[in-house]
Amino acid sequence: MMKSYSRIQPKKTYYRYWEKSPLKVVLNEQAFDGDNNKCMACGVEGNIDRAHIVSRFNGGSFNPSNIHCLCQICHKISEPLEGHDYWLWIALKSKLFSYGTDMTIEMDSGEDETLRPYAYEAEYPEKLQKYVSEYTELSLLEAWGNRSTISYLYLKGIMPNKYFDINYPCLLDIEEVMEVQEVTKYNKIHEYIPMLKIVEAGMRWHK
Repeated sequence: MMKSYSRIQPKKTYYRYWEKSPLKVVLNEQAFDGDNNKCMACGVEGNIDRAHIVSRFNGGSFNPSNIHCLCQICHKISEPLEGHDYWLWIALKSKLFSYGTDMTIEMDSGEDETLRPYAYEAEYPEKLQKYVSEYTELSLLEAWGNRSTISYLYLKGIMPNKYFDINYPCLLDIEEVMEVQEVTKYNKIHEYIPMLKIVEAGMRWHK
């Protein structure tokens, strides 16, 4: 049984937990280079907060399964996002961003021969075109949020995600680590049933 924490823990506790989690695949790979100082969403280094996935106000704990290490910008953006909205957001963010930016980059050595990322603007328009669906959904989540039904359907694999080129987190793995309060709208499957029926009926009609 996993240990329960009543107070915030050192950052390394949370990095170690998520490095071993099956959901590591949807977090930014740069966060796990060993220095425990990079954002799990965008990959930027420094100014890292220990951010609750489910807020303290809504009953979230300090357990590692409820804490992501995010930069202050990603922490602020993600605060309104709950449940499946949050998990789709971080999957999209980690796919599109590296070193804290969505700009296409290349690695090159500086004067001290240390490899560093540099902007490679020539490939950026191609990236925007390739990931236009991901950028659209990410913008909708960050600007308005409250897309729990749509996010659930994407994560469930029911929505036609052929337009997305991301590693979808396994919904069962997500719901194993989601620490939600007793009354929460995004954890009640019956709220999704009407939408599920509409989507499934539409898919049958198109066959």
